[in-house]
Amino acid sequence: MFESLKVSLLKPNNLGQLVNKKAGVVFGFILFLALLISVFGFSSFYHTSSIFLKEAQAVLNSTPDFTFKDDVLNMQTDQPIYSPNKMFIFDPNNQVKAENYPKGSYVVIFGKVKATFMEKGVVVRETNYMNSGLRDISKQEFTELVDWLINKETAIWATIFAGIFIYMIFSTMFTAFILGILAYIISNLQKKELTFGQAFKLAIFSLTVPFLIKGILVLAAWPVPIGPITWGLGAVYVVMAVRNIKTS
Repeated sequence: MFESLKVSLLKPNNLGQLVNKKAGVVFGFILFLALLISVFGFSSFYHTSSIFLKEAQAVLNSTPDFTFKDDVLNMQTDQPIYSPNKMFIFDPNNQVKAENYPKGSYVVIFGKVKATFMEKGVVVRETNYMNSGLRDISKQEFTELVDWLINKETAIWATIFAGIFIYMIFSTMFTAFILGILAYIISNLQKKELTFGQAFKLAIFSLTVPFLIKGILVLAAWPVPIGPITWGLGAVYVVMAVRNIKTS
């Protein structure tokens, strides 16, 4: 499999040499690609979620008692209460104005009757407590939930990673199936005479660089259309690989 990885990364013009690889090598490569993108995706999710939990724990330890009762946040405070990095704000008196919203990557403001969710200073969603299910929930219940999540985080993260990995196995196979159809059609148009099985294998080995770039974009959280970029790069690699196959 190492040789296949070397070719797919460094010698894309030679991808056609891999169309006759055995099923075990191909499936191993599918697992590798799924693992690659799972690690990138999980790292981004883990980093953000860990910060959120620590911020939530910190702000809950510094707030007076509160409840979400009758669709209203009830808290005895004269000033808004901020978490250390201003990711969470309790503002029961609606004192935080739009021009003063934090510009952090992710911010949640709990106002008197609604929660405001923001990304990089832009409001992305507002949810009224009436529609959120937050009825008669107290600070103690929130604190117990956050503490439980932190205490069980190892098992929770392991379960989430396993779920992401399994999903990515099927996602990788689906992506390769669609690109395999493209490879099969192009090979017939150009008289390369690939079987669909060979076209599918070609698509698998063509995904290394697109998936690597996808992982980097996910980890960097850049505001770019990751899906179209991945599919576009995959299609380019498949077309290039088919065109470079030499016929006898």
